[in-house]
Amino acid sequence: MLYAASGSILRAWDVALGDGDTEAMGSKPETRVEALLYDLCVTYGYCLPPNEQEALLSNPPQDVDSFVDAVLVAEGEDLSLFDKQMRSDLSDVVRDWLFDEGRGKESKSGLP
Repeated sequence: MLYAASGSILRAWDVALGDGDTEAMGSKPETRVEALLYDLCVTYGYCLPPNEQEALLSNPPQDVDSFVDAVLVAEGEDLSLFDKQMRSDLSDVVRDWLFDEGRGKESKSGLP
């Protein structure tokens, strides 16, 4: 499910619909955290409710593991039972957007 309620990060982009059409949802992201949340939703299906998005936007965890934990907890996942390969994949996405040390989407996006 893609959340399009007021305050939701996903209102910020065009959302692809199942039939190939797109639904205009507003302007592009203003921060890397917004871009990451969009990527996690569209690519991996982790579409957080607006209040969880706002919590991560206002106080993003300061390392990869903490950010992934916050996303998974917001999704209702049991951290001790979560698939290790999927966690690794999510960690790679978070690292690429927020903690890339000048090599990934973080530096290429030009977003703060």
